[in-house]
Amino acid sequence: MNRRILTLALASSMVWMTASSAFAEQMQTQKLASATKQCHKAHHAKSSLLIKAPPEVVWSAILDVPESDDMAYSKQLERKGNVAIIEEKYVKLPIIGDAIAVIKQTEDPYKRIDYELVRSDKFKALEGTWVLTPMDNGKHTLVELSSYTDAGVPIPRFIIDITTKQRVKGRLQEVQTFIQKSQHRVSSAPAASK
Repeated sequence: MNRRILTLALASSMVWMTASSAFAEQMQTQKLASATKQCHKAHHAKSSLLIKAPPEVVWSAILDVPESDDMAYSKQLERKGNVAIIEEKYVKLPIIGDAIAVIKQTEDPYKRIDYELVRSDKFKALEGTWVLTPMDNGKHTLVELSSYTDAGVPIPRFIIDITTKQRVKGRLQEVQTFIQKSQHRVSSAPAASK
C-alpha cells in the first residue's frame, strides 16, 4: 500500500512540475512579447499634420492615394468587414532594396486605421496607426501617423528610426498633396450647363 501511495505522489509531483514548467514558459513568452511591444512603442516614428479637409475626404485619400516613389504597388488581397489584408511592394529602400510586405489593416471609418505585418520577404516588423481627429467643426482634420519598422538587417536602430520618421512625414505630405490636387481639380472644373 505504501508503495502505491508513493508512486501516486511521485506521479502527481511530476505532473505538477510539468504543468509548472509549462506555465512558467508561457509567462516568460508573454513577458517577452510585452517587452517587445514596449520596445516597438518606444521606437515608433510619429508625426502629425493639420489638413484642410473633413475626415471623410482625408480617409479616402489615405486609402486611395497613388503609390509613392518608394512603392511599386499596393493591392487588397482580402477583406472581411473592417479588416483588409493588403500586399505592398516597396522599391529603392535604403540598404534592403526592394521588399514585399503583406499587412493586416483594421479600420474604424473616418477615425483610425491600425496596421501590422502578416509576412514579408525582408521586414521583421511593420506596424503603425493613422488617427484622424476632426477640427474646426469637421472642416479640417488633424492627421497623426505613427509607424515602427524592423528592416530585418543589422542596421543601427537610430538609422531605422530616422528613415521611418522621414517616411512618416513624407506619407502625410503625399496625402495632403493628393487632397489639394483633388480640390483644385474640382474648383477649376467648368460648371455644368443647365
